[in-house]
Amino acid sequence: MTVLPASHPRWSASAADSAIASVESGREFEISTLDCRAETIRGHDDLHRVADASHINPITGPIEIRGAQPGSALSITISTIARRGNPLMLVRPGVTTFEFSEHPALEFPQVLGDSVEVCGIRIPMEPMIGFIATTPQTGELPSSGCGVTGGNLDARILTTGAEVLLPVEIAGAGLFVGDVHLAQGDGELFLTGVECSASVRLTAHPVPDVQIPGPVIISDDVISILGDGESLDEAASVASNRAVALLTSGFELSNYDAGFVLSACAHLRVCRFLPNYGSVCRIEIRRDILNQMSPRTRIGSWLTR
Repeated sequence: MTVLPASHPRWSASAADSAIASVESGREFEISTLDCRAETIRGHDDLHRVADASHINPITGPIEIRGAQPGSALSITISTIARRGNPLMLVRPGVTTFEFSEHPALEFPQVLGDSVEVCGIRIPMEPMIGFIATTPQTGELPSSGCGVTGGNLDARILTTGAEVLLPVEIAGAGLFVGDVHLAQGDGELFLTGVECSASVRLTAHPVPDVQIPGPVIISDDVISILGDGESLDEAASVASNRAVALLTSGFELSNYDAGFVLSACAHLRVCRFLPNYGSVCRIEIRRDILNQMSPRTRIGSWLTR
């Protein structure tokens, strides 16, 4: 198995980056990631480091997936997420909606079996990936940002067993992964989840002739279409319009048909809500509802396979 260390973290994804590895399509590989502060905060004596946001959310990559070509999609399945080291949480002023957060703070949760203890409260441990993206064709995708090809999605459904579809804009896709959490609520309301370094096992393969409007997450019973924006309103609007685009391109539905179906059964969820830092939303549609639709193109067939 190809094992990729986190020894050379990146802070953005760019087509100018050289691949750290080339992985055969469909073959499982393991990638190591660092916590949101690259393991530079280890105790309360490091509180002074919290305010420095110049290097946050290190990501590992890019990884070339052989056979991935622009204009297609990349399918990534998450096999396992294993913690490395001790978790942390932090907040700094000016990025959350809470009026009381006037100074930086640290919390160091304890792992207790299948739970993580936060401020003395046991919370189920549900590891998930915060950042996953392919490389954009132009510009840079910051490790704390999002775009059409993915990014810092902070979707708690990015967990073991989930399949992620991402647009491919460059040859080889240029896959990046980072920002693993041991637990996170929808919204990630206080800036961070339970952050940790991790080892993640993935399988990736190109899906030719499948075009998608943005990141799509497939779980056992739900399809989720994601959107991001500077505000919650913008993120919700982007996710909603991408959902319409996915339904109308993939199935025999008009824009109005898609709108009515979404209004009747889809759920708008908040992945991240940080008013001064950017938000991410997702539109969830049950797979048994999609399975009633007539596919128009290969993406429709893929989602109902």
